[in-house]
Amino acid sequence: MAEKHGLWPGIVAVVGDADMYCVSCAKRRYGEQAVGAVINSVPGYEQSADHEGNPLTVVLYGSEDIHGMYCGDCSTCLCDEECWCYHIQEGDERTGTCLQCGRTTTETCWCGRPLCFLCEARYESCGYCG
Repeated sequence: MAEKHGLWPGIVAVVGDADMYCVSCAKRRYGEQAVGAVINSVPGYEQSADHEGNPLTVVLYGSEDIHGMYCGDCSTCLCDEECWCYHIQEGDERTGTCLQCGRTTTETCWCGRPLCFLCEARYESCGYCG
């Protein structure tokens, strides 16, 4: 799991160049000073930009944005280590309980939450992902 930086709840990723990076990789990629300024909200941190000229942004620990995500450089998992998305069971398949009917399933909605093939709606909202 990615290391937390900054104040509670902690920053686990930096978004830049259309990808997410753990803080260590972001510091190597964009410079310690720029990433440190963004993490610590130093006045003028908005000036820190990625290679495409977009402002660097942070992702907080526990955010839905990091669910199932890995660092774009080192492949460190960015999601909470207790999250179900990283627990592999039986034959390397993720198993879980369907959120709608309660069946044990290895299926997921396109958003990544466990929904069996009977309950998922690929072309509609699953009720959990909006």
